[in-house]
Amino acid sequence: MAKIAIQYCVECMFLGRALEIAKLLLDEYPQQIKSLKLVPGTNGVFTIELDQEPIYCIGKEGRLPSVEEIRVLVEPKLAKRVGNGDAKQ
Repeated sequence: MAKIAIQYCVECMFLGRALEIAKLLLDEYPQQIKSLKLVPGTNGVFTIELDQEPIYCIGKEGRLPSVEEIRVLVEPKLAKRVGNGDAKQ
């Protein structure tokens, strides 16, 4: 099961987008997520990690991600976990 961390800049008021993404992930993939944490940060940070692997970083992209962008990035990684879990049963 996946561990997800969303680090967001408090000063930049990125909490709203972090919450939107967190809600999407928890609604869409409840069986694949072990934990999801929101991590307050500063200096314009907005990073999403899946099992400590960065999947999105505002520094590289230069903008906040859309909720749909994150769905597209996360879905194949979490879908694989379901397939692996089903194979083991």
